[in-house]
Amino acid sequence: MSQVPVATTTEMTESLSDSYSLITKELISKCLVSHKGETVEIISWDVRNFVRPGDNYACTVTSIFVKFRDTKSGRDDEVSYVLKINPRRASKGFNDIIEDQLEKEGRFYLEISPGLNKTMHDIGLPDVQVPKTHFVHLEVGKEVLFMEDLRQRDFLMSDRKKGLDKPHCLLVVKELARLHAASFLLKKKSEGDLLTLYPFMVDGIFGVITKTYKPFTGSLEGMVAGAAQVARNVGGYDGVVRYIETKLQPQYMDIVIQKMELKPPFVVYNAGDCWTNNILFRYGDDGSPVEALLLDLQLARICSPAADLNFFFYSSLDGDMRQENLGEFLSTYYSTFQKVLQAASQDMPFSFDEFEKEYHDFKVFGFFVGFFLLPAALGEGHVQYFLLEEDTKAAWERVTKNNAEGIVRLSRENPTAAARLISIFDEMTASGFTIQ
Repeated sequence: MSQVPVATTTEMTESLSDSYSLITKELISKCLVSHKGETVEIISWDVRNFVRPGDNYACTVTSIFVKFRDTKSGRDDEVSYVLKINPRRASKGFNDIIEDQLEKEGRFYLEISPGLNKTMHDIGLPDVQVPKTHFVHLEVGKEVLFMEDLRQRDFLMSDRKKGLDKPHCLLVVKELARLHAASFLLKKKSEGDLLTLYPFMVDGIFGVITKTYKPFTGSLEGMVAGAAQVARNVGGYDGVVRYIETKLQPQYMDIVIQKMELKPPFVVYNAGDCWTNNILFRYGDDGSPVEALLLDLQLARICSPAADLNFFFYSSLDGDMRQENLGEFLSTYYSTFQKVLQAASQDMPFSFDEFEKEYHDFKVFGFFVGFFLLPAALGEGHVQYFLLEEDTKAAWERVTKNNAEGIVRLSRENPTAAARLISIFDEMTASGFTIQ
């Protein structure tokens, strides 16, 4: 399997006014040669934006259409790519996070994805469903990832404002299980632990925040505070309010990082940011979903499979879908993981009962995800995740306050948002996450 080439030097102009100026003929040419061969040359290219408001929160995402000529055959042709680009915003702290994320995602495609897919091929199974990547440029501050245009394979994004239904959920659960199982087999084949093989995969977004960008926690804290206020306004959730305000709100980062500690045998590659906007689906002739593909692996990390599952279930499902089908979702995940290992003549590293317990042990992480991704899924400008200005204490205090108010306002304006929050409060009560 050919390796994706990495650009190590560039001759880009020194004056870069915005992220689109990072799309240069030089990089496009390198991508084109990597994808189509040494005999091609660019005729022309243009940028075509296709991202809708709310589809993307961190990086700049766009597409380019490239007309090219094969000098050997004399034939002209066209190809399109989706680009993920450093947004080059004013906030240095934000840029530190983005640079870390883009490096991680680029290296996932360069170093990990080929190994995962070879592992699957060796046992007669199809690739793990992530985008093909044709060129990765990782110069700090000027990162650009050139990926396949999945629209050409009829993949579509689901409506983020609608909770996924059961057929969509089952496809995602199966694909997460295949990703996790492939990483387990890769570790076995390499005769080493995953962190030794790929140490850059240890820190997820929360680890990076605590190391480089602590003010960002104010954005998340505001959303957790807003969830507590919603519970207070609804009434009947006094114990939940006390738990959120005395445990989750002041300690959520410590809780999350503690949950991400590696505890064998629950050590696999996680997609890390598995919610509706980061999943594409392909549909059959009858309109039913037949395939799921995982996008945006910038938050990928090594940790428990329960992290990915809780992230997905609490970010992308309405409460009744999660509660009524959880048993089937978990059993489907386990059986899919098991089938991959059986194809490799390997035993499961954990029993179903152990796996189910691990999932429930991670539910506090799921609750937190449900709070902070709610406005991304269902809102329109109700909260601010990142500063688009210079970092100041006053600016972050304003964001914290506004985000708390934004969650409350969203719950009043959107019945689906209110219902999702109430379903989490009910699960917190049933699972003992209360203080009386």
